[in-house]
Amino acid sequence: MKDSYEYKKKFYVSQKPYVIFWYIVVILLIAFVGNTLLKSNGNAEKNLFYLCWIGNSLMVYSIYTWKRINGNLFSSYIFFLVSFFTFTYGQAFLRSIGIIHEPFDLYRLYSTETLLQAHLYTILGLSFMHLGALCTQKNKIRVQEIFEIQDKSLNKSIKVIAWGLFILSSIIYFYKTGQNMVQSLTYGYMSLYNYNNNDFGNNISFMNNVVLTVKLFFIPAIFLLIVVYKKNKITRNLMVFILIAAVLLNFAAGARSDAAALLVSFMVLWHEQIKIFKGKTTVVILIGSILLLCVFNIIGEIRGNEGRTIHDIFQQSIEIISSRNPVIGSIGEMGGSMFPLIEMMKLVPNNFDFKYGETYLAALLAIFPNFLTGGIIDRVSLSNWLMSVLNMNYGPGFSLLAEAYYNFSWLGVIFMFLLGFLIAKILNPSKGSSDQIALSKVFVAVMLYFLITASRSDSLLLIRYEVYYALVPYISINLLRKYFR
Repeated sequence: MKDSYEYKKKFYVSQKPYVIFWYIVVILLIAFVGNTLLKSNGNAEKNLFYLCWIGNSLMVYSIYTWKRINGNLFSSYIFFLVSFFTFTYGQAFLRSIGIIHEPFDLYRLYSTETLLQAHLYTILGLSFMHLGALCTQKNKIRVQEIFEIQDKSLNKSIKVIAWGLFILSSIIYFYKTGQNMVQSLTYGYMSLYNYNNNDFGNNISFMNNVVLTVKLFFIPAIFLLIVVYKKNKITRNLMVFILIAAVLLNFAAGARSDAAALLVSFMVLWHEQIKIFKGKTTVVILIGSILLLCVFNIIGEIRGNEGRTIHDIFQQSIEIISSRNPVIGSIGEMGGSMFPLIEMMKLVPNNFDFKYGETYLAALLAIFPNFLTGGIIDRVSLSNWLMSVLNMNYGPGFSLLAEAYYNFSWLGVIFMFLLGFLIAKILNPSKGSSDQIALSKVFVAVMLYFLITASRSDSLLLIRYEVYYALVPYISINLLRKYFR
């Protein structure tokens, strides 16, 4: 067994320089071909079709290169990469295989020339981001294994912090989610935004921010409890039941992204800390992923209706499934997140100046409570800003690629290298003892949750969430561990 491990380690290490070299060559080729297509006087529709397939091929090749260097295909980074591709390139993928997403078709809203630029920027941004991720991999490959928490003082400190956070956050989490569910079922999903955006005064606004901050500590709390009690099946299964209840409540409220992110991050946590998925389990997960895409689309179609009952939901779900493909509907809807990038390329620099890193500085400042920064979150939210500029009555969302362009223009694709490097670093802990790696992997699942939910937004709250709900509990556990020793 040891010889097999050493051979595998040596094989992957020897492949790393070649894989990265050829990936850089691929990026240069894409840049050259893409620039040629942009300047071409030929058939613009054909050029756009070629770019669509270049993006698809790059995604497949990126997954392949990660497998070659990292050795593990089922990983938190791959889940993030797939979600990132789906949100930023989903409609391009559908277009490449001849499928048009009717409800919100970017290809009918914009000229082919505009779409060519947005497609090339997305492809280059994704490629540089993945190159940064590849560069994080060290010359020491770990075979996939489950790390145990054996240190008694660490085990005890995890239980104290986890139960403290759970008691603090779970009641608020279920109360607020349940309240949102009732509001959404009664008055439609958009009523949640109208309700939350009403101006009830600074005191209530302040209290809402506090409640939201405390509420999200439920995520690290439930993940920690599942792992620390993984050998106690009664407690572990109870925590899993509570987590599934949270997922179902979010789906019922129409909060699809929160529900899906919680389910996916839990699945990754289970694979890395409870039981590695193999054989038939992998097939079940693939089928479950397809069903999740169906649910995602169905909820998106019906969540705006008022006075929804279980009978109405069931009946409308049957009608949607029988009339169209909900999987394609989900990919098309999520893939519409190229919209913010397209609009930013039209607005900047024609109407607004580049920010040159200001939005990332704001994201760092957002770590501090809102009242200390003069309400910076409300003032610099790029999604709210774009909604105002375009005079829209609903939030268009945003994207990490659109933010990179807003700050650095086409040099933003190179900035994505740094972003990919940081994301892969936090999603692939490899240093420390078995105990520390086991603990780190819990917070990898927490960070994956927020990274997935950030696929349709900017970096403003992402850094804050990673600090509050991953870094702070992690440091607290290790400080308490020293006290218990």
